[in-house]
Amino acid sequence: MEDSRNEILLNMAQPDIYRINAFRCLGLATTASRKEVHSQLRTLELAEKFGNSAQIERSILPPSPPPDAAARQAAAQRLNDPEQRLVDELFWFWPLSLGVSADTDGPLVAMRTGDFSGAVSLWKRHEEGSSEANVSMHNLAILYHALALDLEYVEETQALSEKQIQQKLEYWEQALPRWQILLNHEGFWHRLTARIRELDDPRLTTGTARRIRE
Repeated sequence: MEDSRNEILLNMAQPDIYRINAFRCLGLATTASRKEVHSQLRTLELAEKFGNSAQIERSILPPSPPPDAAARQAAAQRLNDPEQRLVDELFWFWPLSLGVSADTDGPLVAMRTGDFSGAVSLWKRHEEGSSEANVSMHNLAILYHALALDLEYVEETQALSEKQIQQKLEYWEQALPRWQILLNHEGFWHRLTARIRELDDPRLTTGTARRIRE
């Protein structure tokens, strides 16, 4: 079983880690219930069928090009597996507090409306306060990491402009030091363990967080 868990993590450790993230593909918050996953999958199917691109793009950092039906189904399937879901949660945006809906979390609301600077400002303010779980630092690491890899993806098929090259370097410089701090931040890992308890799935244990950290 431990080998299979390690395999899940290794399979995610690829340049497309954010492009295949189930929450990004489906435009869902990490707090989404199974019912919400099913409902959103159906909504996106209908949006694609009737050409409603606004519905497809109404999410945090919608991938470009948008996921096709097969990618969305694969994303929904990953969310049915508690360990794969936890890994996808780890690599996406968290509400500042456990038990709080993403619909009422200020920075996440700002992100959904395209107000990136507003979200970043709020997260940096919390980051400076050094909260116990460092959720804001985690979210900033995710944002800059995803943006850097998005530009790496673009660069595979076309040359980046000088501005884009500079942006990519800045995104990496913002993301990597934050990840280094989080790896050694006990409060952050306690938050992940608390999330495992909140999910209350017998297939997940607190040892899962330890293995992810390793």
